[in-house]
Amino acid sequence: MQFVTLAKAVPGRAKDLFGSGLSQLNSLASQHGIQIKAAVITYGQYDLVAVWSAPDQATANRFLRAVAETGLLVTDTMLAVPAESF
Repeated sequence: MQFVTLAKAVPGRAKDLFGSGLSQLNSLASQHGIQIKAAVITYGQYDLVAVWSAPDQATANRFLRAVAETGLLVTDTMLAVPAESF
């Protein structure tokens, strides 16, 4: 399963996010069996956009819960499907 996550730094936590927070998030991904396909810093409404995959919905849910528990980000996550399969 592939997902796209749009993320905003929690107010007052941007320094933490862009310091050691990104490596913390990568560690969480590895611990949960998540493959980060792309992650970019963005300007505008969102601070970070990530494309990632999980083997199943339950794994994705556990990962997103762990991300939320860091207190670094507020996320909007969408299931992504290849255009050719639509």
